[in-house]
Amino acid sequence: MLVLCLLAVVGLLVLRRRVPAVFWWLVGYPFVALRVLTTYRATMDACGLTVPASAVRRATARMIGREAAPVPPRRSFPRPTGAGLVMRLRMATGQAPEDFMASADRLRHAWVAHAVHIRPTKPGWLELRLIGWDVLEDVQPSRRRQKSGPLCVPLALRDDGRWHVRDFRAVPHELILGATQSGKSVYLRNLLSEVAAPAAPVPTARPLTE
Repeated sequence: MLVLCLLAVVGLLVLRRRVPAVFWWLVGYPFVALRVLTTYRATMDACGLTVPASAVRRATARMIGREAAPVPPRRSFPRPTGAGLVMRLRMATGQAPEDFMASADRLRHAWVAHAVHIRPTKPGWLELRLIGWDVLEDVQPSRRRQKSGPLCVPLALRDDGRWHVRDFRAVPHELILGATQSGKSVYLRNLLSEVAAPAAPVPTARPLTE
């Protein structure tokens, strides 16, 4: 049994080193999601991202001889992604996206993650994206083609695990600037190869035969 356990540990370490995405789906996501779910309220309170309880809750707590705990933002269930997990947060009255962005580094340390990215999606709602490892250390090509048209090309991987998609139909021009060895030529090569790639043939309707 000891030998089997050692082999399993070595196999997981090799998997984490060679194929971090598979390690994340098998081991990383379950542990991190459990940590986020069990420590969410305490972490939000420690980061100053909670609001006082409502008057009804405070009155109910006084009736049973307790103190009403601060209320954290409402959240969705942490859904797994290819490089981490993502949650939707509903901000309370008086909270602003800047409050959460300023606490992103504290959330990263509390949940033992590589990075935490927060961006507003619509009024009152935020997207919290937790990254499990450095996705830019070994960038792999996108397995699914994210093109929605002949001039919409995924060109680069962001540090939050999402692909940067360039849509030349919306903005048909651009200016490329950067220091030497910053990746301008690589960007142009990828851009030209993707734009010049032939589109998938459109199936033609077969004639009806009797």
